[in-house]
Order: sequence, then C-alpha cells, then structure tokens
Amino acid sequence: MAHLCLSQRDAIASLCQQGLGPTRIAKDVGVDKPTISREPRRNPAAKGYQAEAAQKKVMNRCKRMPHKAKAALWQEVVGRLEQQYSPEQISRRLKKEEQPSLSHERNAARTIYQAIYADKRRGGDLHKHLRRAGT
Repeated sequence: MAHLCLSQRDAIASLCQQGLGPTRIAKDVGVDKPTISREPRRNPAAKGYQAEAAQKKVMNRCKRMPHKAKAALWQEVVGRLEQQYSPEQISRRLKKEEQPSLSHERNAARTIYQAIYADKRRGGDLHKHLRRAGT
C-alpha cells in the first residue's frame, strides 16, 4: 500500500478547492480514485481538506516510528534481553511504561521474536538470551 506524501496532499487540497472531482484529481496526482475519495473522509479539517492537517493526522496514526526511535527502542529491547527478560516481559514492560510497544507474539507482523530470529540468521547471538536459547 502506497502512502500519500505531503506534496500529493497539497495537490489534492488545491484541486479540491478548484472543485474538481475524485476521478480528475486521481489522474492529476497519479493515485487511484478510491485513495482520493477516502483521503478527505479520513483526514477532515474545519475548513475543508487541508494537506498539512491531514499529514499531521496520518503521522499521529501511523504505527511506524522514525528511524532514531526504532533504534533507541531496539537498544532497550536488546538491553532487557541481555538481562534475561523474556520477550513477553519486555513487551508488557514497554506498554506499562507507555513507550512505543512491540508485540512479543510469534505471529504478529513485527515482533521481538522475529527480530531475534532475523538476528540469528545474520549470525547474531540474541537468540542465546532467550530462556530456551531459541528452541
């Protein structure tokens, strides 16, 4: 799924103010018509659709974290793994401390376990800090 960037949202706002319909806007911006139809509904503003307000709402909703935040969070996870915390304990602790949380579940999209096993495939040793040594 592609996400709209601020310049695309600016174009959408401008074209909406000109009174153009979703089909024409989609063609001009280079995205699908449903994306254009959905965008103002998902990101409404007091004075019609506003690109900067929409971008801010999207970033607040977005589950992705900036690269630096991911690195800091991962260092926290690694530190706790080295202290022999389980991924479940780390996940619960992060949530309790109201930090960006990660799931410990093995079947979730981005998880502590998946990161540990990816590290193992790259030759890392984080799996050795698991209580069952990654078995």
